[in-house]
Amino acid sequence: MSATEWLKKNWMYVALGLIVAGWLTYSWFSRYVLEDAFISFRYSRNLVRGEGLVYNPGERAEGYTNLLWVLSVAGGMALGLEAETTAVILGLVAGALVIILVWSILRRLTQGNPYLPLLGAALAALYFPLSYHSGSGLETAAFCALLLAAVHSYLRAPPKRFPWTGLWLGLLALTRTEGLAYTLFFAAHHIWMRRRKTETGADWRDLIPALGLPLAQFVFRLFYYGLLLPLPAIVKAGGSLAHILGGAKFVFNWMWGTPIILLAFLAAYGVIRRWKRPEPGLLLLLLAAVVGFTVYAGGDMMGYYRFLVPAYLILVVLAVGGVEDLFDALAPRRLFPVLLSVFLALWTAAWFTVTAATRVRHPRELLTPASSGWLHDNVPPGTLLASGATGRLAYFSDLPFIDYYGLCTVEVALHGERTDEFRPGHEVGDSEAVFRRQPGLIVIRPLPGTRDQIEDWIAGRRATTDYTWAELPFAQQLVLSDPRMADYQALVVDVTERVEGGPREGESYYMGFYARRGELVDLLVARGAVPVEPAKPEGFFDPRGE
Repeated sequence: MSATEWLKKNWMYVALGLIVAGWLTYSWFSRYVLEDAFISFRYSRNLVRGEGLVYNPGERAEGYTNLLWVLSVAGGMALGLEAETTAVILGLVAGALVIILVWSILRRLTQGNPYLPLLGAALAALYFPLSYHSGSGLETAAFCALLLAAVHSYLRAPPKRFPWTGLWLGLLALTRTEGLAYTLFFAAHHIWMRRRKTETGADWRDLIPALGLPLAQFVFRLFYYGLLLPLPAIVKAGGSLAHILGGAKFVFNWMWGTPIILLAFLAAYGVIRRWKRPEPGLLLLLLAAVVGFTVYAGGDMMGYYRFLVPAYLILVVLAVGGVEDLFDALAPRRLFPVLLSVFLALWTAAWFTVTAATRVRHPRELLTPASSGWLHDNVPPGTLLASGATGRLAYFSDLPFIDYYGLCTVEVALHGERTDEFRPGHEVGDSEAVFRRQPGLIVIRPLPGTRDQIEDWIAGRRATTDYTWAELPFAQQLVLSDPRMADYQALVVDVTERVEGGPREGESYYMGFYARRGELVDLLVARGAVPVEPAKPEGFFDPRGE
């Protein structure tokens, strides 16, 4: 067979390969590991060190909701890879599988049309949040890949001998805590299909891994941590009216004025035309689950709509089905759906390219490892550190840590006060739990900044460069307003020399923190820290209302 003949026969695989290769190249060079990923990395590192699945050695606190991801990163670290490298590689592989699975699902659903599956793959690859979160060090892409793998095997009838659908769903539940709920949606759809005498790629055997794996994790959690839920699920519990309204606004902002609007209309058209087929009902259930969870949780503090990436992918599958139905309905005028497809692809590319171009990494994010490195090199090992920066600061400093948000500290999560204000993930605080353990260091964000910014912060003239004192997270207000802060000395240290490369290399940046008065302050001053006397914050109030 000549090269020309081979290319004619396999051109769609070549096109798919080019889409995936282009996406991988772009995603690799634009990768950026997010703050929260380092929480998982700290658990992975302690596991590899033989300390167990713990945040602090000797303290059993389940501050993660992504067990499978923590174990996967630990596997890479056990082989000698850095946690960041392992997580990015795993995330990009998962993201590439997402694009391939979208193509494969559509190839099955579009009745042999070779162009429409490639349109779906292109729309997935052009979605900047998929690229962003695949290289973020978090489990988002893996969650999407497992969900689509379950859809792929479920829509393949009759069921295979091995319960693949159940396995993917079981692993989904281990990847994120809410993943268990998706088994219920698949089961509900399967019962509905049975009543309609329609086969799916699942049967009762799929319940064994789908429920067995999360059950095993639950038993492990109960005996190892002594709790029914992980700490983030306790601290971040939503469901209030404020959460629901905030989550609804979050979803609205995700859709409004973006290509997702057109995808939603095309998806609705496809669902109406294909209602008697099995896939619209399943995909609508899953879409409702993703959006419903996001609304219930009140949205997300992170950028680029992490929780809604699966919703976009589901909409792509449904929308491409709608495009195919337009082809059928407008057979004499097929130019219209062709132009619509081209317009959708170009709009998606233009919108999310602009979105990607507007991403600016704040210098504080780049300097956090430098600040953590200074603490690691200059603070005596074993010094207890209290902060809400549970990611990079905790990972790179490698010091024992109290999380005053309660995400990784049991006492705060279970017994902390909760504010009535809407602050997703930052609604719990407990200064009593913090000061009871007498930490040597207390860090209040921002970590690094200019000397003026840090001194303004410590003096209480402003919380950050952008927010007022009243807009600080509740837990930080509790700690800063506690009279026991008088036992701590505010210090500032230059960390500029630890930042290499980039446009800000020549600028001076400092880190501000509080150290327990006495020998620790004397030691840190001898190592370059400069004492700063804090003043009472303007507009000071007691956040507890006492």
